[in-house]
Amino acid sequence: MVDQKPKDKLPGTKKSVIITIIIFMLIAQFNPEILTGSTNAITYFSVIVIIGLLFYGLHAAIIADIAARYRLGWRTIYLLGLIYGILEEGLTDMTMTRTTGPGTGFPLRILGLNLTWVPYIMIFHAVISILCTILIIRLIWPERVNKPFLNKKHYAIILFLLAITYIVIIGLVVNIYGPPPAIAILILIALCLVLLYFAKVSESTKIASEDVQPRKYIYRAVLFSLITFLLPNLLQTITSLEAPLTVFMVVMAYAFWRFFAMMDADKNLTKNRMLNIFSSLILFWLIFGLILRTPFSSIVAIIGVGLQLYLGWQATKKS
Repeated sequence: MVDQKPKDKLPGTKKSVIITIIIFMLIAQFNPEILTGSTNAITYFSVIVIIGLLFYGLHAAIIADIAARYRLGWRTIYLLGLIYGILEEGLTDMTMTRTTGPGTGFPLRILGLNLTWVPYIMIFHAVISILCTILIIRLIWPERVNKPFLNKKHYAIILFLLAITYIVIIGLVVNIYGPPPAIAILILIALCLVLLYFAKVSESTKIASEDVQPRKYIYRAVLFSLITFLLPNLLQTITSLEAPLTVFMVVMAYAFWRFFAMMDADKNLTKNRMLNIFSSLILFWLIFGLILRTPFSSIVAIIGVGLQLYLGWQATKKS
């Protein structure tokens, strides 16, 4: 990571920071939940989902602020997104260790961990929940997030709110599903530390600039998303394929890292390219989600994604 002393001075007012965090809360949960069909739109607009808005949005805002503060590249943001995936699905919702509920259709388990689900859901959150959220917000509202926008007081409030959400969610999950295996939790914590180390190494390693053809972004983003998220859904019930499928997911985690490293190396990462990358990464879920969503949820998803794309398109027309 870039060796510089973080500055506590903010570019915006108190009202501006609140609006920025609200934007993160809305987008960071909308795309992974409504767009993908994971949550019914009616539930999304209920009081119950407020805890989810805080969890998604505040984590994404912290990562965006750290990325701006230390000038982190997209490949490093992706690695921090993988860590977020562990925090949410491994240490909070605990879907990585549950025997019932989301992700438990994959039969391969070692030391209490659902081995295929772990890399799958980590990539999902890294790409959809974190990176795509920061990407579209940087495109539409660069003045809000291209510079550090949180100070120590903001961090104190955010961490307090996150502590409450962790306590509430973990309490509910343990009450319903029981406590996870201690060895699995220790492995997940260790994996977070390893990823944090790789994030530091990744950021300190220089990448040579290159001229990237725009079409590379489109076909790779669509192809990577298609095979990463579709294959496990289609093959999860075939026990004999679980081990190779797990290895494949780990390979795709690296492939996505290479994709975002390509963004860092691009000498001409224009707003148009950023919009193309965002739309290509979410295209699979916009279509595949039709199978999972109710008609009302599909309408809400199309409107929500359409609004993001429209605002992104408007941003490309600005200098």
